Amino acid sequence: MVVPLMVLFQTMMRCDELCGLKRADIDLDHNIIYTKRHLNYLNRQVQVKLPKNNELREIMMTDFIKQFLSNYLENKDLKDSDFLFFVSGKNFLLPTILNYDYRKIVKTIKQERNIVLPTSLHAIRHFVISQLIASGVPLEVVSQMAGHSSVNITSKIYTHIKIYTQKQAMNALNSFVKNASLDVKQK
Repeated sequence: MVVPLMVLFQTMMRCDELCGLKRADIDLDHNIIYTKRHLNYLNRQVQVKLPKNNELREIMMTDFIKQFLSNYLENKDLKDSDFLFFVSGKNFLLPTILNYDYRKIVKTIKQERNIVLPTSLHAIRHFVISQLIASGVPLEVVSQMAGHSSVNITSKIYTHIKIYTQKQAMNALNSFVKNASLDVKQK
């Protein structure tokens, strides 16, 4: 379960998008993951549909994820039409199974190391998006990476981050002005 979780953490994909990935969606030569479908389980049936917002998107891979996926694919005999991630006895991985396994990992880490982690994979997605915004990545870029249908959605959901970064900017400006005024007084 480590590989799908690492891909989620570093790409901001939704769980159902990750579960819908097929071998053909991974382009190691150009460092791109294509999200073309999502996979869900509804009314006791596996459903494969277009991604949220019916929008196909390209997600750039970090060097780490590229290497991780490359190693993973070396050990798998997958056709282009095969789902990338699957569980024993099935040719697919459901978001509910991925979330269940993640919660078990979180519980174990909390018990063994007393470290508290977000309890859902969607919370991890929010954390990564928040960190990018707080780090100064332009909202338009983060919105596109997150697969939001518009920058307005990203802006509404993450307004608290913008306020926090504005406070950081004001603190930096205050420090600059304070230091500049000290320089002027010393001359």
